[in-house]
Amino acid sequence: MGIFGILLILRFFKEMDMRLRVFLIVASIFALILFVGIGLETILQWVSSIIKSLGISSRTIDMLLQGEIADDNNRSRIYETAIQMIRNGGLFGYGAYGDRYVIGNIAFVGYCHNIILEILIDFGILLGGIFCLRMFYASIKIMFFAQEKEWGDIYMILFVSVTKLFLSGSFWYSEAFWGALAVWISYKKAVKKKKSQMEMKGNEEWTIVQRRSHQG
Repeated sequence: MGIFGILLILRFFKEMDMRLRVFLIVASIFALILFVGIGLETILQWVSSIIKSLGISSRTIDMLLQGEIADDNNRSRIYETAIQMIRNGGLFGYGAYGDRYVIGNIAFVGYCHNIILEILIDFGILLGGIFCLRMFYASIKIMFFAQEKEWGDIYMILFVSVTKLFLSGSFWYSEAFWGALAVWISYKKAVKKKKSQMEMKGNEEWTIVQRRSHQG
């Protein structure tokens, strides 16, 4: 929800009332000063105490405070192995499900719990890297610069769901990932079709103007 809220603010920032924009800017600066001055650990302790006072436990915050978040489910070893596989995989990687053969020996789930690492392992630094950069560029373009806001609305919902793949799961099994990919492809086709229609309309109008000039 936090990621979704931040994306919504960024997306509609230009359309907001000036007073609201000033408030958000001042609040962001205050939050940054607070973060730098007090430190993440102190802030997490505050959040943890507030949550616990409400009778709610937060395992993630407790693990962050204890410095154990990277070691959850053997993640630190998984990430180290994944990075080594990327280095050894060359330009084109190991192919689909390539991480399973190695990581499956050190973790029960068998995949590396990080979408970027998984893509680079499967498709290599060259193809995987290009795909990741293209997806990042497309995500920014669709969510913040699409003329038809409906495309951005749909993609943003899927994008937020995909962000969990940076810490857990595999993109091969993620409906949100494949849904976002389908929206990206459909958006590109829609933009191309609209551009083609505008060019055809422009050519027709130009032809009409030329005919009228000849007749005159």
